[in-house]
Amino acid sequence: TMPSSGKQQTKSKCVSSLSLGTDPILSLDAAPSHAANGTKGFVAVAGLGGDAAELGDVDASEKGRVVIFKSATTTEGEWTTRERARVGIGSDGSLVAKKAGVSICRLRPRDGRLIAAGWDHRLRIYDRSRAKPLAVLRGHNTGIDTMDWAPDAQTSGLLATGGSDGVVNVWKCFEAKM
Repeated sequence: TMPSSGKQQTKSKCVSSLSLGTDPILSLDAAPSHAANGTKGFVAVAGLGGDAAELGDVDASEKGRVVIFKSATTTEGEWTTRERARVGIGSDGSLVAKKAGVSICRLRPRDGRLIAAGWDHRLRIYDRSRAKPLAVLRGHNTGIDTMDWAPDAQTSGLLATGGSDGVVNVWKCFEAKM
């Protein structure tokens, strides 16, 4: 149908969903993913709230605060969404830390790196395929509220973070070798 403004309305519908548990999802980021069989989709990372006291009674399958999942079309054109990994933010990659919540997470396009900023004032860099951090960066006195890779992060390795301490930090991490 055409509304009185003359613009065509589009219909929106949920095509797939995935429950990540009972804790709130505080951050979400996604990047395109294309399978060898030609199906289209995306890979995404979610950061969940929760602290160590809350996580004590949670089933082990829900303790990781960083969840990597993939959504893709099937050969029949239907959408499916499944969890690929659940990553902990403990300093050793364990599933529980004293302040286990993740306030924000981001994927770095094209190379599989992801970053997660925790309530514990630390920034963790992961490879999507591994469950242990590649690096744990410290530089904020409070939780990290926002962050993003530089547009040329693939080669420069630059990343900016901002915290509720009023500080912006610029990091150089995992730049491409020329």
